[in-house]
Amino acid sequence: MSYYISSADLVEETKNLEEELKDFIKEGFEEDEFDDIERLEELRDVNERGAEMFGLDLWNSGLTLIEEDDFEDYAREYVEDCYNIPDSILCYIDWESFSNDLKQDFQTVEYNGCTYYVRDWYDIHNNILQIWKLLDG
Repeated sequence: MSYYISSADLVEETKNLEEELKDFIKEGFEEDEFDDIERLEELRDVNERGAEMFGLDLWNSGLTLIEEDDFEDYAREYVEDCYNIPDSILCYIDWESFSNDLKQDFQTVEYNGCTYYVRDWYDIHNNILQIWKLLDG
């Protein structure tokens, strides 16, 4: 199983850290003394970029961030989970090429020192259907 992150989880963590920071400042401390200030700034940055790319509502609702190193596994898992392709055919699919083609419709977000691919589920489903029709036809 691959490692994915939800944008909604990033938004929630940001809110939690912002509340902790407010409490920290109320106790008389300075913002730059807050242990998680770098983490909070990184989260604010990725949330801002995500909201710019996908819109605030969609980003807050929970898009899936797929780490670059896991993208081929993601593409395979998605096809296997959503489509009833016989095992006798699965072994002939070039997953590396398929995942590289699939990446073309994703946008990337840098977060925590890694590149993540992000796209909303509606567009992913339509893209897979188009590719499946090409394979089938």
